[in-house]
Amino acid sequence: MQFDNSSRETAIASNLKTLYGIKNIPGDTYLRERLDELPASELQRAFTTLIQTAQRGKVLEQFTYFENYYRLSIDGTGYFSSSEIHCQQCGEKHHRNGNMTYYHQMLGAVLVHPNHSQVLPLAPEPIIKAEGSKNNDCERNAAKRLIER
Repeated sequence: MQFDNSSRETAIASNLKTLYGIKNIPGDTYLRERLDELPASELQRAFTTLIQTAQRGKVLEQFTYFENYYRLSIDGTGYFSSSEIHCQQCGEKHHRNGNMTYYHQMLGAVLVHPNHSQVLPLAPEPIIKAEGSKNNDCERNAAKRLIER
C-alpha cells in the first residue's frame, strides 16, 4: 500500500510487528500478485466467518431496522484498468478511435444503520465477463448474484 507519509507508514509497520508478529511487511505489488491468483470464492470464507461471528455476538441485531429488516448499501467500483494487460474475465471498453481498455470491477455491499457510524461489510461480488461470453457483465447481474449468495 502507498501511505500518506512516513510517520503513518512507521506506525502501521510497528502495529503489524507488535500485534501480529509480522517481521517483513510485503508491498502492495506482492500482495496483489498473490491475491490475483485466488478465486473470489476463496475470499468469501473470510466474510462468511465475519458475519457468523457477528451473528453469534448479537452484532447483527444492532443493524436491524424497520420491522427487523436490514439496510444494504451496494455500489460498484473499478479496481483495474489497462490498455495492454488483460485476461479472459476482463470487461472491454471499445473506443471510437479503435483502442480498447480492459478493466475489472467489483460490487461492494455493506449493512448500514442510520444510528451507527460503523458498517458491516459483506463479501464483494466480482463484475466479470463469464467464460466464453462476448458481453460484459454489469452491476445489476452482480447484485443479483450477491443477493442470492
